[in-house]
Amino acid sequence: MWGRNVMMGYLNREDATRKDMTEDGWLKSGDLGEIDAQGFHFIVGREKDLIITAGGENVAPQPIHCAVKEELPIVSNVSNLKF
Repeated sequence: MWGRNVMMGYLNREDATRKDMTEDGWLKSGDLGEIDAQGFHFIVGREKDLIITAGGENVAPQPIHCAVKEELPIVSNVSNLKF
């Protein structure tokens, strides 16, 4: 994201600003995207989207979502399902 409506950086926190913004002023959203053959952009996931299990393990949900959607083609959005 970029524009006057996006922050210019963290006040007195250059390290945090550098982590969350590019050198040319773009704010990193944390979304992962793809561009199809026609040039359309799609958000396909999150950079740091994790599920923390009861045992304390961090598990990426994307492979689980893909497996569910592959087995159940009628499901288009797994992230909103409650198990």
